Amino acid sequence: MINNFLSRTGVPPVIEQQPPAGETPARHSRIFQLAHAGAILLLCSVSSGFAETEKERRFPLLFNMVHHNPGEPPFVTHYDEPGYLKQLGYNGQIPKLSPQCGLTYDKAFPGLIPDPSAERMWIERHAHSVNLDLEYARQHGMPLYPFTDVLVVPESLWKKYGEEMKVDGKLSIRSERTQEVVRAQIDELFTRYPDLPGFTLRFGETYLHDTPFHRGTTPVNNPEEHAILMNLLREEVCVKRNKLLIYRTWDFEMLHTRLEWYLRATNAVEPHPNLIFSIKHVNHDFSEKAVSRGYFVSRL
Repeated sequence: MINNFLSRTGVPPVIEQQPPAGETPARHSRIFQLAHAGAILLLCSVSSGFAETEKERRFPLLFNMVHHNPGEPPFVTHYDEPGYLKQLGYNGQIPKLSPQCGLTYDKAFPGLIPDPSAERMWIERHAHSVNLDLEYARQHGMPLYPFTDVLVVPESLWKKYGEEMKVDGKLSIRSERTQEVVRAQIDELFTRYPDLPGFTLRFGETYLHDTPFHRGTTPVNNPEEHAILMNLLREEVCVKRNKLLIYRTWDFEMLHTRLEWYLRATNAVEPHPNLIFSIKHVNHDFSEKAVSRGYFVSRL
């Protein structure tokens, strides 16, 4: 079922779906469900409608975004196993690996994170864990596009540059220091994980439950700031490195549900074949208020 989405990229729009029935555990919080985001489907043609044969009904891109509840013990499920997902026909996976938390920023800010320290030890161990997950998925032929919350940085970086990263008392992408940090994060992300084909930037939600040495919050609060961040990421990820960027949005009564805001942000961004905009399919959350506003706009 198609609800809210809009895409203005060089490729068709992305839709987020619910996961297969029966996999959502009985015990779950209002927001953090095992099947929090389900699968992402990429339509090959919006205007042509559905194909006539069952085989042609399959979409060219089928990504699984099942993840565990942050801060809770992992579920036991096949739906986060690359090999099993491959058998089901998925050709991409968006796990919650938080690869941005495995970065030391040694190149951009030498000596920032003390060595030795508990903070650096945790970061190095996390980076090793991410590499193991990437290798495991590679062995099963499953590309990973893990989601990164924007903006999450080590405590040491926040303490040293946090005030410089703010505008009018809030973390803001308009700050030159914030832009410098984002560029440094992207550079080290693809240096540390060279086989990473891309990532999903998840705007609107910042999970710090499993990251004891990191801090963060959104650096974007209006359409103009979205445009700044989108263009920066487009240049660094899609153009310079030829990697895939999925810009996934969700918020309350702002960009996610207000078409005029979305157009103000996306009209300032040139389309690129490696840039995908993804919108969560409900206007609120998985609750009684989760009713679609139903707008459907596409500029391909």
